[in-house]
Amino acid sequence: MTRRRAALALLAATGCAAAARPEGRATTHHRGLLDDVHAPGVSWLPGLIVLAASDGPSERAAERLRGAARATAPCTRAAGAHEVAADLVLPAGDEVALASLDAGVVVLDRDDAVIARAAPLPCGGSADDLIDVVVGDAGLDRPVIALRVVLGGHAETTQSVWLYRVGRGGELGPIFVGVTEEQVGDDARAGELSVEGAELRYRAPDEPVARRWWFDPAQERYQPR
Repeated sequence: MTRRRAALALLAATGCAAAARPEGRATTHHRGLLDDVHAPGVSWLPGLIVLAASDGPSERAAERLRGAARATAPCTRAAGAHEVAADLVLPAGDEVALASLDAGVVVLDRDDAVIARAAPLPCGGSADDLIDVVVGDAGLDRPVIALRVVLGGHAETTQSVWLYRVGRGGELGPIFVGVTEEQVGDDARAGELSVEGAELRYRAPDEPVARRWWFDPAQERYQPR
């Protein structure tokens, strides 16, 4: 296990990290990924029913996030901010999720008031990037916010999936963090991650067998079986 993946594993275990469209307009159509499948989904998280997705980073999202985030991290590379409009907190609905590596994840209500915040991600590498942000149904009582993230630099790079969910008490933290690809020098290895019913099936790149993860409502995060 690489040092970077070990740090991500610790975050997963603790749940800590507590027509042309106008620029930045959130949409339910994801940059071509949805064009290739019959049901709404993404290739990097099979089984997740996508409800809404970002069109990619925008200055509008970055401005909104700067005004709402509580803290920022010293990222080496500015990867941009994403915006997704979706019903994240029932019964109200009409929320907006904003996400970037250096500011974390923020959920706003229909009046742009902050509902919940999560801490910045552990960025700092020259290859850091927030590739995708989607909101989807993972079989839980509320939708999840899913981020596909690249962290690292020339020597070591990991691709991981981060799942967030607004808790009943308004808390917002990663409920799951899993590395799905890693590259150290010329050595590249892939894992697997999918949603199956209300559970996750996950295998890290250096593990031989996938395990099932169930959502523990008391801990507000996924736990391995």
